[in-house]
Amino acid sequence: FNSSGAGRDRDVVVGNLRSAADAGSKEAMGLLAEFFWTVTGDLEAARLAFQRALHSCAAEPKVHASHLKIRALYAEFVAACVRRSWLSPALPSPAAAFQHALDTARALQDANMESKLLVSLAGHLLEQVAPPQQAVLLLEQALGNDPTNPLARFLLGVALFREVDSAESLAASQVLLSEPTKLPIRYQRWRREVLAELEAWQSVTAGPARCLNLIEDSAKILICLAAHFYAHFFA
Repeated sequence: FNSSGAGRDRDVVVGNLRSAADAGSKEAMGLLAEFFWTVTGDLEAARLAFQRALHSCAAEPKVHASHLKIRALYAEFVAACVRRSWLSPALPSPAAAFQHALDTARALQDANMESKLLVSLAGHLLEQVAPPQQAVLLLEQALGNDPTNPLARFLLGVALFREVDSAESLAASQVLLSEPTKLPIRYQRWRREVLAELEAWQSVTAGPARCLNLIEDSAKILICLAAHFYAHFFA
C-alpha cells in the first residue's frame, strides 16, 4: 500500500486484489477495501468493497477469523467516515458496526480483538463528545481483558476527566494522562488540553483547599480548648 507509488503500480495492485477477490479470497476483499480507503481515498469504492466482503462472510454458515478481521476493519472504516463527515445512508452507525464486530470476537473467544474493538469504540464516543459514562464502561471492560493496555488507560483518563464526579476521578485522570503512551495523532492534543485544564483547576482550587485545611485545624484547636475548660470548671 505504498501511497507514493506510481499509478501503474497501483493498477497492478488493484488488479491482483480484484482477481483474488473474484476467486473468493476474503483477505483480498478486505485488502481491496482498505486500499481504496487508506491509499486512494475513494470512500465509496471502499464502501462497496467492504459490502461485498461482508456479504461473502454472511453467506458462510460458520464464523471464521477472516470474518472478524473484515468486520473489525469495517467498524474502523465507518467511524473514520463519521470523522471525515462522509455520511452515506448505506452505512450503519459506528455503534452498530462495532457491535457486529464485537459479537464476532466474542463468538470466536478472541479477547485480544474484543479489547481492541472496545477501545476503538470508546475513542469514537469520546471524539463525538458523547456522555463519558458509556466510554468508561467500555474501557473498564477492555482493561479487564488487558489491564496494561496503554491506549485504554489513556482514554480512561480522558473519560474520567470529562465525567468529573469526584476529586478521586480527577486524581485518577491526571495519573493516567501523565503516563507515557504512544498515541494516534488525533488523540495527542487531548493530553495537552486536559492536563492544562487540570493544572488550571488545581491552581484555582488550591487557595480554597488551603483555607479549608486551616479552618479544619482551627476547629480542632477550639474543640480541644472547649474540652479543657469544660474539664477545668465542671469536673
